[in-house]
Amino acid sequence: MKLARPFLKWTAERAARAGFLAGRGWSRDEIAADEILGATTPKALEHMLRRWKIPLMKTRGGKCVLCALSPSETERLEAAARARSMSLEMLAEELLSIVAGDAALIENILDDEA
Repeated sequence: MKLARPFLKWTAERAARAGFLAGRGWSRDEIAADEILGATTPKALEHMLRRWKIPLMKTRGGKCVLCALSPSETERLEAAARARSMSLEMLAEELLSIVAGDAALIENILDDEA
């Protein structure tokens, strides 16, 4: 006999935890398996995320990288993003994807910094 999962109501605290993990780039399955969040299925999680208007990040199978920028760095990148009708996040993802796709470019940037 298969035991049913315990029903846990989607409280604001649970939704906030799911949103935090989604913002960190966790997949739907990873969030559903989170022990702190409590037992849930990926399908139930997806429904809750839509209801609370919490987007899942598109990590393309990779990792979500968070970093802090100085005010001047942020200003420069925001200006570049505006000029291209992009969000700051979209521009940052594009820049990192371009650099990460070229090992020689990574080395050149890092070697020139030294």
